[in-house]
Amino acid sequence: MSIFHEMYEGSSFPVDWQYLEVKRMLSEAMSRGFVRQIPALRPDGVIAGGLEEWYQDNETGEIFGLVAPEERMRGRWSKIDLADYTDTGIAPH
Repeated sequence: MSIFHEMYEGSSFPVDWQYLEVKRMLSEAMSRGFVRQIPALRPDGVIAGGLEEWYQDNETGEIFGLVAPEERMRGRWSKIDLADYTDTGIAPH
C-alpha cells in the first residue's frame, strides 16, 4: 500500500477534519523526506493556479492531487495519471 493510501483511502472528504488530517500527514511526510510537493498541471501542460496541490511519493514516484473543500464541493484526493499530461511533453519530475 502506498503512503498516500495509508493517509486516506477515500476520494472525497465527507467532513472537513478529514481534509485537515490529510494536510497534516502530508506536512509530516514532507518534513521526513518521504513526499514532496510538485507543481499541479492542467491537461494542457500549463501549471494550474492554486486550486489543486500535487504531491509525489519520493520512493515510488506516485502522484496524488489534493483539492480543498469549498462551499459546494467536499474536496478531492485522487491519484494523478501522468498519461493525461504526456501529450504536451511537460510532466513533473
